[in-house]
Amino acid sequence: EALAQLLRRSPMAEVMSGDYAWSLCFEPAFVALLCWEGFLPICSELGGNGAPGLFVLMPKLHTHRCVLEPSAMHIPRKVRKRASAYRLTVGQAFEAV
Repeated sequence: EALAQLLRRSPMAEVMSGDYAWSLCFEPAFVALLCWEGFLPICSELGGNGAPGLFVLMPKLHTHRCVLEPSAMHIPRKVRKRASAYRLTVGQAFEAV
């Protein structure tokens, strides 16, 4: 089941009015699912005073800044000229990455 659906049904959904949530789970599959759903996984240490604190995963979701619409973007001429030396592809050469 998608992470977004799980979050909507969770009691945590009422608390998550901002861009951040938090978790103590650092399982690779969970972090990968966060990335797949558009979250930016950020880790922060709670505590201080020189003693090791508690590490918390703080998935961040920019609800208003997470979509780029290529048709609405303005690319200056100088940038287009520099970029002409590069090629962007999607969904190719997975073995090479």
